Amino acid sequence: MVSGSVAQPTETRRCWRQPCPPAQASSGVSSKELPGELATVHELISKTTVIRTVAVGVAAMATAVAVGACAATPTTRALPASGAGALANGNVATAPSGSASPSTTTTTPPSARTTSPPSVPTPTITAKAPTPACEARNFTAIGLRDDGAPSTSYFSIEMTNQGNACMVPGLPALFDTRPDGSVVRVPFVRVDESSSPSALVVPHGKTAAMVVHIPDGYGGYAPGDAACAHPALYRHLSVRVGTARVAVPSFTLDVKCEGVSLASYWSLA
Repeated sequence: MVSGSVAQPTETRRCWRQPCPPAQASSGVSSKELPGELATVHELISKTTVIRTVAVGVAAMATAVAVGACAATPTTRALPASGAGALANGNVATAPSGSASPSTTTTTPPSARTTSPPSVPTPTITAKAPTPACEARNFTAIGLRDDGAPSTSYFSIEMTNQGNACMVPGLPALFDTRPDGSVVRVPFVRVDESSSPSALVVPHGKTAAMVVHIPDGYGGYAPGDAACAHPALYRHLSVRVGTARVAVPSFTLDVKCEGVSLASYWSLA
């Protein structure tokens, strides 16, 4: 057994252009220990490593922030230019279905605005009440003598309405009151009956007239002629209006031959 120290291998170092510094026990290498260009290269590598490490950290932080933002913000789909224009015009764009086929945007044209025609008020038609029949108490009468033809006497009886508008029958009727108080209808012959109106409306203040004619005296007859067999004198004449009569004061008919002829009412302006 050989005792003694064991020889340690010696480290052989090759230095560039200058003496090599003493060896360090540490395994780490410092840029200050490297000569010239190697020190510069080593320093660049170290800085690059640090920058890369920082860049990786920043990228990781940016990824984390982006993931958080995506989780908090609802996903929106960008509309094509035509879809955006359609929404601007008030139309609704239909979202594509879940199929893989290309999306199709359907736009609904704006509904046509209808304008209703202006309402026209409906005219109110009021049924006109029928004109009531005249009443004798609203009338006054007067008898007048008119110009007549040879052997004929003409008279007119005028009836003036003092009340509201009313209606008289087209064909009048004459009555006479006897001395004993009895009332008889004067017999007469109607003339122009075919043209007689069925009724006549007499406004307030207006007058309706009738024409009466009798022979003038004997009317060319001889006193003993058959046409003069029934003479009559009517002193208290009246005209029927409604259910009553209107007296014709101071009016007398003296009939010697034939009889009384009576025409229909006619209106005076």
